[in-house]
Amino acid sequence: MSDSTGYYGAWVRTGSASAYFQNTYDQKDEWAPCYYDASHVVSTYAIYELPVGRGRMFGKDMNKFADAAVGGWSVSGIMTSSTGFPLSIFPSANTTGVDSRGPRPDCLGKTSAQGKVDATGAQGFQWFTNPGVFQNSATGTFGTCAPQLGWLRGAGYINFDLSLQKNFQITERFKLQFRSDFLNAFNHVNLNGPNTTVDSPTLGLINSAQSPRNIQFALKLYY
Repeated sequence: MSDSTGYYGAWVRTGSASAYFQNTYDQKDEWAPCYYDASHVVSTYAIYELPVGRGRMFGKDMNKFADAAVGGWSVSGIMTSSTGFPLSIFPSANTTGVDSRGPRPDCLGKTSAQGKVDATGAQGFQWFTNPGVFQNSATGTFGTCAPQLGWLRGAGYINFDLSLQKNFQITERFKLQFRSDFLNAFNHVNLNGPNTTVDSPTLGLINSAQSPRNIQFALKLYY
């Protein structure tokens, strides 16, 4: 929770709120979940060295040529997962009458559904429905929506990175490593945040995602 989230770390998954107060005389009204608040986060990794090759369980006495082919292999992986971040709804116009730098709309209720509903015609997913519960505040008034809505959250995140490495022990001091890294190895689609601007015809629509699978190769010399 925070009453001053700032811009630090803001990115497309969050749709983070303005760093400025709606009403500079009402700091309590800014109290809301941080835009980077995730209710559940899991991050884990593992490294496994194949027990094959010189000095290992299998083939500990094999010759150097055989070891160069089948020894020194290892596999590692990183799994990161989190639930969605709170969303911020933005007005389509500043109706406060006081040139507020952080205006917010009115919240008349809660959306009737949240989830990935196919919106083929709009080329995306309708993340929340019943957008009529959000509207610009009356002229000369401040909006009633919180800076971030704890009950309205974006899509979760899950990612697996895998790596395959082969080490060539040149001498006791020098080692050459060839590795292949698979970022987002299973090509899981991690959705970005939905459109959160009041009166927009695509309010609640998600039509972009983060990077797909990426494979990279590297050759490293350790000394």
